[in-house]
Amino acid sequence: MKLFTATYKTIRKALVKSVLYTFYFSLFTSAFLLTACSDFLKEEDKDLVIPHTVEQYEAMLHEHGFLQVSWFYKSDLMTDDIAENPVATTSAKNPYKSLYTWQRDVERDGAGHPTGSTNLMWSQLYNDVLVANYIIERAEDAEGSEAEVQYLLGEAHFLRARSYLELACIYAPVYNATQADRQMGVPLRLGTGVTNDYERSSLKEVYGLIERDLKEAIQLFEQSGLTLSLWHPGKKVAQLLLARTYLYMGDRHGDCAHPELSPGAFQSEVSAPQCQHHPEQSGVAPHLWLMCLSHRHRP
Repeated sequence: MKLFTATYKTIRKALVKSVLYTFYFSLFTSAFLLTACSDFLKEEDKDLVIPHTVEQYEAMLHEHGFLQVSWFYKSDLMTDDIAENPVATTSAKNPYKSLYTWQRDVERDGAGHPTGSTNLMWSQLYNDVLVANYIIERAEDAEGSEAEVQYLLGEAHFLRARSYLELACIYAPVYNATQADRQMGVPLRLGTGVTNDYERSSLKEVYGLIERDLKEAIQLFEQSGLTLSLWHPGKKVAQLLLARTYLYMGDRHGDCAHPELSPGAFQSEVSAPQCQHHPEQSGVAPHLWLMCLSHRHRP
């Protein structure tokens, strides 16, 4: 009996040790496998680059953010510069006829068939807004000097302002200072989050954002102290766009509290001894020189 009891205790101890060994081995193996799986799932796609440096954000901005001339050539078909060629065939005219005849539904060609290539400006410009918002949200954490980050942020604010100005000019009525708070503008997106609601902001709100973005860009360009190549927007071009914005708003005196728009600010860049098209405006606020530079200004 004593022998049986001793044998039973020995077997029980061995069994417990075996169970504990199996348990700890399984636990260790599971932890190892889970860690390995976790590391595997964390692997980044080698074809994708998540921006971390100012240089990478700059590349993203210039590749995916800046406006392309090819997006807007069809809007020129809605101007007085276009005349229908009387000998052109119907098939040649149909793709563009809804534009130069000012049809309400420009996304149908002259034969009434839907076309997806007529109105690309909306999606392309909001893509630029998305890129600008992405950079504005993340640029301060980018690897680079403080000056480089400031300049990058200035470019992003400039891009967003330029995109919204184009959207307002194409899809909203002409700015009227007495009605702007009631005029329908375009939806304003200031972040990268997804939402199902896209309400149109008033034209006053749209132009207010454009003005704030451009002033912020001018300040950031100044603070950075950098002068980059002509492929980058900078302080002068931001000043010019702000001046043009005031012109579209019907403000012929500009923001008098903004010293960068003083009459001498653009003398070396854009002014001329006399404005040939508007000689009576020579010597006044510099944004009126834009009338001389382009006849296609909004009234």
